[in-house]
Amino acid sequence: MLTHDGGSSVSAVLLPALGEPPSSLASLASALADVGVEAVVLPRRPRARFADHVADTQRAIAAAGLSRAIVVGASYGGLIGCALVGATTWRGAGLVLLDSPHPLSHAVVRAYVGERAAVDLPNSEGVDLADAMAAAGRCCLPGALGSVPIEVLSRGAGTWPGTDPDLPVADRIWLSHQRLFGQLSTGARVRVLTGVGHDVARDSPHDVVAAVLSVAAGVTN
Repeated sequence: MLTHDGGSSVSAVLLPALGEPPSSLASLASALADVGVEAVVLPRRPRARFADHVADTQRAIAAAGLSRAIVVGASYGGLIGCALVGATTWRGAGLVLLDSPHPLSHAVVRAYVGERAAVDLPNSEGVDLADAMAAAGRCCLPGALGSVPIEVLSRGAGTWPGTDPDLPVADRIWLSHQRLFGQLSTGARVRVLTGVGHDVARDSPHDVVAAVLSVAAGVTN
């Protein structure tokens, strides 16, 4: 396990994407273990409200004794991670975002596409996506996370599947707003991974491992 601050351990808490089981990040946890990072994937209870997911995750982290962990959030899991890190009670080591949707992307795409984007897409967890984006928007303001070490890994351009005619514009909006995550903290860095899709942990686990190690190094410096 990596160490910092005179030997206290650094672990990683992995938060899955919306609709994905904990097993979706099992291979990433294994890859992190291979480089000495103890990684725990936290399951998510079915909840409609974003705040409930955040509270559940806070309790799970405390119960597992992982208060100093690096939070790694895939997609929706990254929004939960932003809220965790922004809480006054947070004492963790840093944050890694894996192609998480920026709340402004959601708003701008809806404005551009109009009624077609206003249709609520079903999700297996029953999450109120409008509530989640509104709540996450309050967590994702420039400078909100101070100097916390943050690594932002964005999918590459043109990797979103489908043939919707509005997809190229939505793609550009998504990628431009990924860079806004770089304003969350003075310790944030954004990387766009060419040829890598939305499932960053599966498509490029070595980049995720490198990001976690970078955050851990930022803690020790």
